[in-house]
Amino acid sequence: MRAQTEIPKQAALEKASRRWAGVFLFAICSLAATVMLAQDHHADPAHSWTYFGERGPEHWGDLSPEFAACGAGQAQSPIDITHPNVAQLPPIHFAYSASPLKIIDNGHTIQVNYARGNTIGLDGKTYELVQFHFHHPSEEEITGKRYAMVAHLVHKNSQGKLAVVAVLIEEGDPNPLISTLWNNLPPTKNKELERKCMLPICCRQTTTTTRSTAH
Repeated sequence: MRAQTEIPKQAALEKASRRWAGVFLFAICSLAATVMLAQDHHADPAHSWTYFGERGPEHWGDLSPEFAACGAGQAQSPIDITHPNVAQLPPIHFAYSASPLKIIDNGHTIQVNYARGNTIGLDGKTYELVQFHFHHPSEEEITGKRYAMVAHLVHKNSQGKLAVVAVLIEEGDPNPLISTLWNNLPPTKNKELERKCMLPICCRQTTTTTRSTAH
């Protein structure tokens, strides 16, 4: 992993005009392999990490045996997707509905914990949307282009495996979902803020999105 800029609240408010730029399947892996993605990193202070300072990227590999790949890995993010081998794969079937807003600033990113019952269908399996969060700038590059931000929609199936859909975001027309989030940023870190308002949905009920592989 490479150091990333945390999302300053004021800057986020000033950049409320965003649009969802595209969707592609980012990764499917076991819950154990993606423990940093799915959990609150502050649950265990001994394993907490930051983007700067003594617990920054240069030291991630030393913070915990689970993070050893951060010190020895050869394929760190941002991953540049170039010259992909395109295959015609079954589409992703989205079945999302509006959800009460539950948002948290976990110290690394802005994360929204989603209500039960929102799913995607992928290769005959169902994955439930657990949460989505943001990285600024994006963790992915497409032929050398790195986007202003990315949203990772984290889904989990009944076997505990994850399917993470990455939505690349660039500046553009106002987006109702992003505007709602930025207008309700929690004032305190590591404390979930719950609002009565319902989140607008970014994918209508039972829509489909085509996908391709990139090797």
